[in-house]
Amino acid sequence: QIFTTSRTANGRAAESGSRSESNTATFEVSDVTLYDLYSYPKLTNELLNSSQFNLNAWIRADIAESFSETLGTEFITGNGSSKSVGLLNSTSTATITGSPLLAWGSLHSVLNSPQGVSYPNLLDTISALPLRYRASGNAKWYMATSAIEAARNLLDQNDLPIWRQDFGVAGAPMVLLGYPVVEVPQLDGQSHRVLFGDARQAYAFVRHSKGLGFIVDQITSPGFTKFYASLQCAGGVMDSRAMVALAG
Repeated sequence: QIFTTSRTANGRAAESGSRSESNTATFEVSDVTLYDLYSYPKLTNELLNSSQFNLNAWIRADIAESFSETLGTEFITGNGSSKSVGLLNSTSTATITGSPLLAWGSLHSVLNSPQGVSYPNLLDTISALPLRYRASGNAKWYMATSAIEAARNLLDQNDLPIWRQDFGVAGAPMVLLGYPVVEVPQLDGQSHRVLFGDARQAYAFVRHSKGLGFIVDQITSPGFTKFYASLQCAGGVMDSRAMVALAG
């Protein structure tokens, strides 16, 4: 994907005034390299034939769940070595709150003292994200489970809870300071447990058009059935300016 990092210049001139040539916009390119995510388990034919359960379907579902968990971790901490590049693996740069456009190519970190999940720090995190991303309609909180627990106990300047959720309804949406909350357990234990921004612009997950491949092999190991599942895919940071992180 191509992203604009500086705008095309413009100027003013009177009706008969001179016009000088304007500087052209500059661009940056982000791409994602695909790698094979695979699983290669095997079961005895005796177990498959004698089981009262559909183990073939069960192992397919279990592999799909395993892939999902692996990708979820990679999207946060992946180092790009034959895998995804995670958001937290980007270079971290301290933000300037209210900056009109954050610098390209690094995850911007809101560094407050004391650090951590507090009402003022959460407000600063919102302000650190440029308006163009807040106004996209897709800005959300991405929070570790421990950060959610801390945020549920926070009060505003009027001693009112800042957390909004109907605890009497299963699966009720979580809202913090007007923005939806997505729980991300993979953020627990990280130096940044809270991310805020537009993930659609900040990150991309790409997979090959062939989708998930699945081969059942009952030949190469007599007495066993092997299952080979593979998915060519990866994730990578796109527009790093669309996401900020709260330290602590």
